[in-house]
Amino acid sequence: MIVLLIAVLVPGVLLVGGLGYWFYKVVHRAELSHLRQGAVVFADRITGLDTRAGGLAAAIGALDLAPGEADCTDGLRRIVDQVESISGLVVIDRVSKATVCAALPDWPDVGATLSAALMPHELAAGRLAWIDFGAATGFAPVWIAPRAGHPQQDLVVILAPELVKRIFAAYVESLDAVAALVDQNGRSLVASENADSVLRHISFPARLTAELSTFEIRNGRDMVLYVVAPIAEQRAWLVVGQPKNRVLRAAAEQILMLVGALVALNIAAVLVLNLGLRRFVLRWLGSLNRTAAAYARGNVAVRAGTPGAPVEIAELANSFDQLADRVAERTSQLSEEVHEKRQHVRELHHRVKNNLQVISSLLALQKRQLPAEQRRILRFPEDRINAMSAAYRTSYSQSETGRVSIGRVCEEVVARLSASGSEGGGRTADVKLTMMGAEGHVDLDTAIALSMLLAEVLPRFVDGSVASGEPASLVLDVTQDAAAIDIEGVRADAVIEDRLSERFVAAFLRQLGATMEDDGGRTVHISVPLRSA
Repeated sequence: MIVLLIAVLVPGVLLVGGLGYWFYKVVHRAELSHLRQGAVVFADRITGLDTRAGGLAAAIGALDLAPGEADCTDGLRRIVDQVESISGLVVIDRVSKATVCAALPDWPDVGATLSAALMPHELAAGRLAWIDFGAATGFAPVWIAPRAGHPQQDLVVILAPELVKRIFAAYVESLDAVAALVDQNGRSLVASENADSVLRHISFPARLTAELSTFEIRNGRDMVLYVVAPIAEQRAWLVVGQPKNRVLRAAAEQILMLVGALVALNIAAVLVLNLGLRRFVLRWLGSLNRTAAAYARGNVAVRAGTPGAPVEIAELANSFDQLADRVAERTSQLSEEVHEKRQHVRELHHRVKNNLQVISSLLALQKRQLPAEQRRILRFPEDRINAMSAAYRTSYSQSETGRVSIGRVCEEVVARLSASGSEGGGRTADVKLTMMGAEGHVDLDTAIALSMLLAEVLPRFVDGSVASGEPASLVLDVTQDAAAIDIEGVRADAVIEDRLSERFVAAFLRQLGATMEDDGGRTVHISVPLRSA
């Protein structure tokens, strides 16, 4: 017994040691990657202050403030009081940097500090800058933007330091680390609590590079992991630090748990094997496992069936069989429901197609009762209904799931519009359809929009073919990503000025995401991007 226990434990301990070291390295890399990613997200949030400040400046600059200094100041003060993220607003002369009107925060020497920063032109429009407003206030972000409607004036927005501190507090808590935003000289612009004790060992500005960097520095008895993320737009760097033992504490705990669990499992395995676990349990579990694996591979007819097994395993096998029977029954029900729904959709398409055909026939009958000069008025709705009917007809004849061939749709629409244009005797319309490339398919909504677009563009070419005797051509070239339609021929003059048709063309182009090039003469080119049906 002792020999068996040693024979099992010694290899197991060696294996666990190797796995533990490997796991330790994996967790170390994962935690370091987590810290780097957190720093990048943190830096992106700080960078977002530019966008936020720019948006606030643009919105405030567009406001029509009163021209007088007192009224302008009152207007700025009302904005500062209402917008929590703004501490102060100043309107300055762009050249002299003199203050036109201002609503400044109640900070010591805030006006003088701001003027001193403005006069050497340290602040550039469109870039967030950090200004030191003294020990009581610290650094605050400031943004300058042109004031709309006043070409000689700029608007200075002083963002609330509390805004940045809240961002810091939220991200530092999520990273379980300390962080500071520093300038190119290593001065701390804003920092989390206890940041100085961890960050004071960094040699600035040597560590401030243009790329994201990671390094370790000993802080007393502890090693500290640092991540430095540049924020180029603000000429600042985000420094995040975290003690290494805190980063790897979870990994160490998990390794100890893993070692303990595996050692205990080895001991238990020896005892269980000694008591005949394999004979009384494992063979039945193996049978259940093989049944489950066969079921997972698609043999849904397989059942457990473990006669002679212990009661617990027999109940487990019976539960598996009942679950498999229920799944088979439900699968059959769902298949029937899907088939029934498909039949309903198919019947719906059929009825819509028939109803559109009836409407088209009624319009044709009505048109024949009108004098020749009035018949063309009903031509437009008849063509549109015929085009829509062509899309439904093609969908019904091809599939019950709504996939429609672009070529078949164009063929059906050309045939119907040519027949409509040839009514009344005399010459017949001759529109030659040429299809090239792949056989593209689209959903029914796209097919309807494409048919309706052709119904607005093609009739004048059909009429031109009837009037001139010269054939018109429609070339359809389908690729994997788009369908190109080129229409060429004699174009007849419009019978009436149909602004509704122009609106329809614009609407269908928007719906399809398509573009149309019309030279106003003999050619029209339409490009339709294809989406999978």
